[in-house]
Amino acid sequence: LDLRVQKQLYTLRGHTDGLTACGFMKGNAQAFTSSLDRTVKLWDLEKGQTLRSIPANSAVMCAAVHQSSGMIVAGHNDGTVSVWDPRSSDRLSIPTRVAQNRGLVGVRIAPDGRSLLSQADDGVVCVTAMDAMRTLNTLSGLGSVAWPSVPAFSLDGMQVLARGMNKVTCWDVGSGKELCSHEGHDPLCVCWDLPQAVSAHGGGHAALWGTEEGL
Repeated sequence: LDLRVQKQLYTLRGHTDGLTACGFMKGNAQAFTSSLDRTVKLWDLEKGQTLRSIPANSAVMCAAVHQSSGMIVAGHNDGTVSVWDPRSSDRLSIPTRVAQNRGLVGVRIAPDGRSLLSQADDGVVCVTAMDAMRTLNTLSGLGSVAWPSVPAFSLDGMQVLARGMNKVTCWDVGSGKELCSHEGHDPLCVCWDLPQAVSAHGGGHAALWGTEEGL
């Protein structure tokens, strides 16, 4: 869709089941999609064509890209994550388990590309090192959460924000310490792409959180 002229340019077809994530790659000439059909696809947006289709071992419930490096992380319905570097590989990495007997509902790569967040459907958030794919911290206390639920890093990568069914919580990444928490107002999603965090809530309102005052 060209927003400048409100015109649809292409319809990208190729998945055989529901889409679970999409996003632009660096430069905006390419995009990725993930699907329940167990694939992650890379698209040429200038031609409207599939560039690559990468199979996964299980349904891809969520995915995210790191804009600087182009690395894509996929979260699966069996509680594992896998990583794909389109610059050097034509396959996903061997899946790493980050949740026990739980499906993943959201993933996010840190601004510096050195770690990733994953949230399972029991609300638990896992911080994983990208180099060795080892768990750095497990952040709990949110309770069960419905898909999709993408956790967020602060711009400096030092804090994590995530939502539960009726709660929004912020933690320190290094120590795993809960910094602040706010209950109520039916949170639907969180975002920290600006200096201040934003959450959207049932009932049609959004909240802007001040970093100095906390949640």
